[in-house]
Amino acid sequence: MLMRYDLLLALVWGLTPMLAASLGFWLPALVVERALLSPWGQSRLLPRRGGRWPAVEQDRAAVASLAEQWRWARSVLLGPRALLNVALGGAVLTNLIRAPTSMWPSCASWALGTCVLALLADLGLYVTHRLSHTVPILWKIHSSHHRVLTPSSVTGLFIDHADAAVQGVSVLLASLIVQPHPLTLGTYIILRTVDSVANHSGLDSRLFDALTLKMLPGRASVAHHDVHHLYSNRADAAAKNFGENFWLWDWAFGTLSTLQPR
Repeated sequence: MLMRYDLLLALVWGLTPMLAASLGFWLPALVVERALLSPWGQSRLLPRRGGRWPAVEQDRAAVASLAEQWRWARSVLLGPRALLNVALGGAVLTNLIRAPTSMWPSCASWALGTCVLALLADLGLYVTHRLSHTVPILWKIHSSHHRVLTPSSVTGLFIDHADAAVQGVSVLLASLIVQPHPLTLGTYIILRTVDSVANHSGLDSRLFDALTLKMLPGRASVAHHDVHHLYSNRADAAAKNFGENFWLWDWAFGTLSTLQPR
């Protein structure tokens, strides 16, 4: 009976990140890409993209077509390595995070845990992202993401599998500190994935910011990450805007850019 429980728990920990990432990616990315083709989306693109959609499409196709990016996203989320991640995640998380004592977390622990996870994991992501632009071997891995000069909502998952693993370390370390309930971890991963879709969309809209919670204090705007792709598309110690969910880390460590998309 105990063995069955352990296997079930490993399955829960293994499947939670994959299912949460899929929930946070597929529908939001499809909705955003459809919105970008509409007059509403066209009128709300950041300045360097506004009114130049054909050029943007050519820019994407020069290195990775949108169709190729969708195929890569499917590989990251649902391919053989994703299934391997389920097995590894189940084995690692079961042994490093305490087993939940109830099927559902309390509202307070769920909300607090999600917020603390978001802050700590984003600090870790800031560090690994910054190192990826300064350490040659890490830049070699991360540079595939920066091949796309004009990101789309799908570009967040257009990353090398090793790059995804490096980012995953940040989430793992934050989880070791927070010791979240599986549903709390799943909630954070959904929000993190939705934020990645938003960050690469190029949309500049108050409604969009409200829907993606980017209107909250300290949250990194779409323009914040767009500036990163525009001015830090290389291995450079002077690169800026490494924060993914928050601009606080860039401000604290002196990497916040004052430039704007143009």
